[in-house]
Amino acid sequence: MPGNSSPATPDYNNLSGTWESPELEPIPGAEGKDIFITRTFDFDGDSWRVRFSGCADQQRKQRLFDGVAEGRFELHGPWTAVPGALAAIFRFDRRLFTAHTRALAQLLTQSGAGSAAWAPGIQQDVSKTGALFIPSLAKSSAEYDLVVFDAGPRGERDLYLGDRAHEMDTPAHRPVKRIPFPIRKVD
Repeated sequence: MPGNSSPATPDYNNLSGTWESPELEPIPGAEGKDIFITRTFDFDGDSWRVRFSGCADQQRKQRLFDGVAEGRFELHGPWTAVPGALAAIFRFDRRLFTAHTRALAQLLTQSGAGSAAWAPGIQQDVSKTGALFIPSLAKSSAEYDLVVFDAGPRGERDLYLGDRAHEMDTPAHRPVKRIPFPIRKVD
């Protein structure tokens, strides 16, 4: 992909590889305080994985959580609500979560997430139970999303997925705009 800054249509070949957040992405958290996340997507054929991390501060000194979701994805025809976008379905096979604070670990234990008591830094499979904002596979085994390329600030090809302002668990809930934060190919 080096040297190619055209915003082509995403396909299985040009998605292949690792894509990362070029900067922290603020999202609203509890008590009006933002949480800052990063996302890393790996695409290989029709397999996908996202790894995400959340921090309480922009300096990344207070890690809150890490998560992993993985499965298979499908690309469909144009999604006309967003110019240049394709409709995509991301199916989940597994969801993992790690708390990095005692308070978050205690909250997860009290909520019945995972299969054991939580401790900071210990990853658990939450596919069956969900955890906080992560639904169980029984509740949501697929997200109806979109994928679209756009040129980045220095001509690089950025990938955008759909806005996550609501659940995307049915075709009718597919986003009608892209998330404002790109991910950029690193490998």
